[in-house]
Amino acid sequence: MKRNYTIKLIHTTHTDIGYTHRQEKIMDFHTEFLKQAIEISEKLEENDNFIWVCENFWEVENFIKSTNEIWKERLIKAIKRGNIELTANYLNMSELTDIPSLKNKIKKAKNFAKKCDQDIETAMTADINGYGWSYSQAFYDEGIKYLFSCIHTHHGMYPLRKIQTPFYWKTPLGNKILVWNGDHYMTTASVGINAPEIMWIKEKNWELCSKIDQQIENDYEKLEQYINNLEKQNYEYSYIPLMTSGLETDNAPPNPYFIEYIKKWNEKYGKSIKLEMSTLKGFFKNLKKESKDIPTYSGDWPDWWTDGFGSLPDYTKMYRNAQADYELLKEIDKENIINEKTREEIEENLLLYSEHTCGYSASIDNPSDEMVLFSEARKNKYALDAHIQVQKSLDKILIQKGQQLLKTAQPLIYKVINTSNQEIYEIAKLEINYWELRFLEKGYKIIEEKTNEEYDYQSENFPRGIILHVPLKLKPLEEKTLNIKLDKKQNSDYYKSIKLADGIYDIDLNKQEYNTFQITPEYIETKYIKIIWGKHGIKNMIDKQTNTDLVDKTKNYEILEPIYEITPNEKNLIPSTHRRTFGRNRRYINTQINRGMIKSIDILKDGNIFTEISIKYDLKGFSYYEINMIVYKNLKKIDIILKMNKQSVWEPESVLMALPINTGENSELWINKGMVNLRPAIDQLPGTCMEYYYVKDGILKIGSKNSVLILTPDVPLIQLSKPKYKNIKLYEKPSIEKNQDIFFSWIMNNIWETNFKASLGGFHSFKYTIIWDDKLKNPDKIFKKFKNNRNMITIRINNN
Repeated sequence: MKRNYTIKLIHTTHTDIGYTHRQEKIMDFHTEFLKQAIEISEKLEENDNFIWVCENFWEVENFIKSTNEIWKERLIKAIKRGNIELTANYLNMSELTDIPSLKNKIKKAKNFAKKCDQDIETAMTADINGYGWSYSQAFYDEGIKYLFSCIHTHHGMYPLRKIQTPFYWKTPLGNKILVWNGDHYMTTASVGINAPEIMWIKEKNWELCSKIDQQIENDYEKLEQYINNLEKQNYEYSYIPLMTSGLETDNAPPNPYFIEYIKKWNEKYGKSIKLEMSTLKGFFKNLKKESKDIPTYSGDWPDWWTDGFGSLPDYTKMYRNAQADYELLKEIDKENIINEKTREEIEENLLLYSEHTCGYSASIDNPSDEMVLFSEARKNKYALDAHIQVQKSLDKILIQKGQQLLKTAQPLIYKVINTSNQEIYEIAKLEINYWELRFLEKGYKIIEEKTNEEYDYQSENFPRGIILHVPLKLKPLEEKTLNIKLDKKQNSDYYKSIKLADGIYDIDLNKQEYNTFQITPEYIETKYIKIIWGKHGIKNMIDKQTNTDLVDKTKNYEILEPIYEITPNEKNLIPSTHRRTFGRNRRYINTQINRGMIKSIDILKDGNIFTEISIKYDLKGFSYYEINMIVYKNLKKIDIILKMNKQSVWEPESVLMALPINTGENSELWINKGMVNLRPAIDQLPGTCMEYYYVKDGILKIGSKNSVLILTPDVPLIQLSKPKYKNIKLYEKPSIEKNQDIFFSWIMNNIWETNFKASLGGFHSFKYTIIWDDKLKNPDKIFKKFKNNRNMITIRINNN
């Protein structure tokens, strides 16, 4: 070693909700851990060195809820003494996290800290492999100056290609937080300073015996080697921070035997390598003192582990639906009809579902084990509970806005509300129950109550009746009342059959007769777009206003083309061992890549507002795969409903949908990640992942000739490369070429060897919307306009 060092031991535990035990059991564990830490701190003698760092505020919040006033007071005293440290992060979150909800939890953490005469400025994370750029802004906004990161490089990687090093992370708004890019949260287990080995020895009448003396010698050699390796990387500080757990497991308790361990270590080796427990605040204070030139980096920090939620596609869809509806709720509840307690419950369930743990540790090797099933059900319940709470709350708000619940002799009157501060032109959807249809058999019309203006419409069947689609233009926050009235004149809603008596449509139609709209076996054409089918999907998508093809022919894929990947277990390995070989790749050298083939195209509905088309596929791994495509005749918009029945297999697999979008030269790909919009492979930290990304509201590709917006309300992941096995390239500098690569909606996967759900089998459905316009040039304005895709709501009201 080139110098003497102080090892800053940060004694904490890694919180993994549902990975090691039942979720509620883990909650009890962490409450008990805090009690143990309090009791240890109360028994400390002079010069005893013990500090317990609360990894997150969740454990403290649960402690406060579940214990009595005496325990709360003891906790506050331990915090004031400096034996327990509070930190700001709520849990180890995935990128799905609802950032406003996280910020509210940080506020609560800071408020509790004030009761303890503390000011929280630090946050820490462990295990997870990234945070999303929004996190940096959220932390800064709430007064958090420092972030300690302990990335687990299993199927992932730390940024900067270097650990145990600091950097300033510039936020989207140009602020900065100081990050320590640390080592794994259980590094001490492998490099020395292991959890002291205390055990009951039978030969000594079951007395509690320590092996600390013997252990220290072994640990010193390992730690010295670790330090030598750091010095080879030009490590420049006189101290080294290391996280340490009380046991070699996630969800571990505090270990009081570290007190004896540290004393004995320092007596023997303290002159060259001194051990001392530290708070995060104390560590960063030293760092600020001793730091020289700390570099600054700006951009996204993509989480390698967000793909885990691809193994829970249905409940992730439910979570995203609840999250979007909660955003809507907050926008329209101006009178605070929904109380603070209900909002807190919603936010807590949203946060608990988006916490990084997707399942029990044995989820892949033993998928039928009851703990696997029980843990998965509890995880999903967070999404379900959030969804129920949000829907019930929205019901209350809409009733206050005039919504009439079901009753006899209910008038067919509807209120349509623009919830945004922008003018919109969208489709209002008016539901009519099946028992009401007999009153409308002779015809009806839709008029606006105030102006008596009549509106075009088209009907669509749904399980409980019909939905009338009504194109409407609304000013910011405008409300319109629509009335369905009997009218014996011919309905404007019609079904136009272009099939002949033999049931085949193969005649080129007169464009003037059909108002520039045509459907043939080869293509569908409106006044805005001409879509030409290929073998796998859409091979041409001609924007008639700019005369450009929105399909990128250079990528050798077709728009909406389904891809199914499966990696056979040819060596009959244990399932987890098989998957472990993937490394940072999300496929292996023997992964089979199957492209779906179109087997039929049928018209389900054709009217004056839209045409609905069914595209059915042959695709390995599926007994049923269908895309319903709704092409609007007077909007530059297509809605996609993807439906499937996935066969259940145990091997690693992925399902993707190709989106080879062409918008002309000098194109840029933008994605929305909640609070921030960014360009993949351009706006991110060095050494981070460029293979796939989390997406919240959608994807925008801007080019010299056109722009295309794809809204992805149900599916949170995209891949930014062709599906093939390869060495992984990390981001180093802005790459226009990578940014312009083909992207795929990554619908589902089960590729990890733990934590993920093993089977993707069953019926699933997912929605997308494609919008094109050469005027879509400003990402911030566009994503704001289509935020949560809920600008228009429709309710049925009374005639008063």
